[in-house]
Amino acid sequence: MTKYCPRCGAPNDDDSLFCTKCGNPLTPTYAAPQTVQPGPNPPNRLSRPTGVTILAALQIVFAIINLALATVLALLIPVLGVLFYIVPILNIIFAVALFGGRNWARILVMIGAVIELIDIPIGTIIGIVLLWYLTRPRVVEYFKRNM
Repeated sequence: MTKYCPRCGAPNDDDSLFCTKCGNPLTPTYAAPQTVQPGPNPPNRLSRPTGVTILAALQIVFAIINLALATVLALLIPVLGVLFYIVPILNIIFAVALFGGRNWARILVMIGAVIELIDIPIGTIIGIVLLWYLTRPRVVEYFKRNM
């Protein structure tokens, strides 16, 4: 009967006392390792929370609106209008990073939420909700796993 290493799963001869691959001590009681097929979401991959998807989609919507406004400004005041293209482009970059689960995007959105707290009352409410949501354990775990 072939012995299988309990650490690495490598097959070894019957008379081997140690694994030829990793050097782990062998005992005759181990059977062949069973292979497990991962399902649609392997255990090391966490699905994207719905709120993150909504937040990223809203970033894209606001980026499109800001691009339209920047275009109007660029026609009226060319130098100033061109500067307003920076914000929507950053919004699109943040949205793509949020969709991809990049933790730096979560941190930058949280910084934006802190800045948003100054805008009383609507901005304060939005900032509080964003900070609360982006610090939920499931959301933090999603972004930390996809680093």
